[in-house]
Amino acid sequence: IPEMRDKDDRLTLASYEGLRVPLPLALLPEAVELEVRLAQLHAEFPWATRAIEVVGGEMLARRRLGAVSFAWAPILLVGPPGTGKTRLARRLAEMMGLSFLPLGIGGSSDSRLLTGTSRGWASGEPSPIVRALRDRRTAQILVLLDEVDKCSTRSSTHTVNAAPIQAALLGLLEPESSRNWIDCYLQAPCDLSKLLFVATANRLGTIDAALMSRLQPVLVPTPERQHYPMIVQQVVRDVASDWGLPHEVMPALDVSGMARAAGSVRELVRLVRREIVREVSSAGAQH
Repeated sequence: IPEMRDKDDRLTLASYEGLRVPLPLALLPEAVELEVRLAQLHAEFPWATRAIEVVGGEMLARRRLGAVSFAWAPILLVGPPGTGKTRLARRLAEMMGLSFLPLGIGGSSDSRLLTGTSRGWASGEPSPIVRALRDRRTAQILVLLDEVDKCSTRSSTHTVNAAPIQAALLGLLEPESSRNWIDCYLQAPCDLSKLLFVATANRLGTIDAALMSRLQPVLVPTPERQHYPMIVQQVVRDVASDWGLPHEVMPALDVSGMARAAGSVRELVRLVRREIVREVSSAGAQH
């Protein structure tokens, strides 16, 4: 890593010295245990069976042939808003004991979200991916590329020195080039070949053909009303995780009532979050 004269830059670079040594990989569970965890995912996301089969089938095949670390070809979850694509990716990471890094790339026009910002700028910093490797001390993170269909194939007029974000994704998703990924701030090659990718999109028409060739598209259909009670439980778990709390301390909710009242999955999520706050507030007032 080339040094810098600036004191703040030197301190930042020093915090990345730990990346000079190999980082551990996450280990695949035994095949029997893996089947149990996948069955749990199927129970929680019964409308997303095909997506779970794609990623789960590859993990099971690798484990049965003797592989011990996680790996799968990058997956693209495609479906309308509110189908639980992001929640599925997050729950997959939790179920498999993987570190999870969500990157909202929808609306982004340049690659600095992935490559980091060059030194010399006040906002200069390494890529969020490299920061996650440093902070979590693992070479294997499940990276969520959220809304790839909404990121531009061209750089904006204000970021002419940065490549379009879809172009940067090509190198990130290609194993050969990701082994020598150049972070703009560190100015050094980083081996990102062990990262695990799940991307999401509402539609395919705006995704570049070259990028599509690196992704496995899988449809995630809209959940039916019979699935709403399971979605309520997932949202409660997500809120607990966001608040840094164990799931057990969350209030009991009228699941059937909210499932009947909600007209869509998005509305259901809003109802659940609002009801959690209301239940906790009323319980606190009583005390």
